[in-house]
Amino acid sequence: MERKMPRDFYWGGSVSSFQTEGHRNEGGKGVCIYDVRPMNPEFSDWNDAIDEYTRYDEDIALMKGMGFNFY
Repeated sequence: MERKMPRDFYWGGSVSSFQTEGHRNEGGKGVCIYDVRPMNPEFSDWNDAIDEYTRYDEDIALMKGMGFNFY
């Protein structure tokens, strides 16, 4: 038996702010607690994250191309 997703099924994606924000002191973004707290040097900091700040248009186009209805 072949199963298909309903035509009105919604596809989407989600992320956390740690994954996307970054770019402190740009575009009017102020300092937050994650910008000043001590970080383990072996871990990523919150400055650049995945660079969605400057690549959001490309990211949204990729999600649209995958058929996402929501982000």
